[in-house]
Amino acid sequence: MSIKLHPFPSLLHPTFGKSFTALPFTQDGVRLVPDGELMTTDVSTFAELRIHTNHTQAETRGICGLIPSSAFLDGTIRPHEKTLLSRLQQQEATVLANNGALSKPVLLTVPSLRTWWKTTDEGHAASDQETIFNGLNNDYELRLYQSQSATRTLPITLDLTGPLVIADGHHRAETHARLSARGETSCDFIPVCIIGGDELTIGAFTRVITDNQSPSELLPELGFFFEHERLAGPEAPTKAGEWLLVCQDAYYRLTRKPNGDESTDYQWLDYTVLSRVFNIMDTRSDERILFKPTPDPQDGRLEFTPETGKVYLCGFPLPVATFFSEVEAGNCLPPKSTRFEPRVPSGLVIWKP
Repeated sequence: MSIKLHPFPSLLHPTFGKSFTALPFTQDGVRLVPDGELMTTDVSTFAELRIHTNHTQAETRGICGLIPSSAFLDGTIRPHEKTLLSRLQQQEATVLANNGALSKPVLLTVPSLRTWWKTTDEGHAASDQETIFNGLNNDYELRLYQSQSATRTLPITLDLTGPLVIADGHHRAETHARLSARGETSCDFIPVCIIGGDELTIGAFTRVITDNQSPSELLPELGFFFEHERLAGPEAPTKAGEWLLVCQDAYYRLTRKPNGDESTDYQWLDYTVLSRVFNIMDTRSDERILFKPTPDPQDGRLEFTPETGKVYLCGFPLPVATFFSEVEAGNCLPPKSTRFEPRVPSGLVIWKP
């Protein structure tokens, strides 16, 4: 598989040569960025993003550029999970109101980019100037990344050995691709950041369900699918098949019973368990279910504050190898089955059509 990654004709970003602990608010499109908070680079260029994750000391490298929206519709770039219908409606309204509202690149991944970087670095180089953003968990270094040839405008061809997949930004990508197909020229290209899967980690989203059942009412229903064990506190799942259930300030470890179903935990839960226990038939549209990022375990515990009238189901994150095998098999996971890290923050790499 190969795909052309096009350079940005121009690029908006925080001022080079400075460090930032906060970025301009750009969630609803770059038109809302106050004057003077971003600088414009008016040359054809890619962008290199290096990320340092503080708590693990991991180093990540991404390449940023533009990909035609058609690649998100013809199967060249694959989604890995379904989108929430309400989010798509909100996204489309925002995009149309702001003439394209991608305030951060869509995160794409492949199994690895290490060989590609080695080859591409022979003819390209990052600029000396950089923008540094010190985030909550990650430090980001942004530089221009340009060809050393005289033309400097030739697109890069990525020769990849595995699938090119959306890791984060399904709603943004789908919205812009659909609008481009309808003739909205501001959406003809989508800014992306591509990072190898061997440099990313996958976290989880907690299913938060509006439900007033007590544990004594809920556990018999769940017992058809799980073994359960009462816990003293919110202990994090330690392997596939385990879930943490939080219900009325009580904590339980749920362990998936063998049943011959080889689908991932999130497919099985969303498509089988939730319909039987909570009468939730479609997690894309049912207003009784929300998805919140599961916090990173601290000493084996998931520290969060439960709300009254809510049931929480926290699963074990999908392994990266399983993620790519599911994509290769053509499977599309339920909404919010993955939470890739590190992400690209809003306001750091911006392209205005």
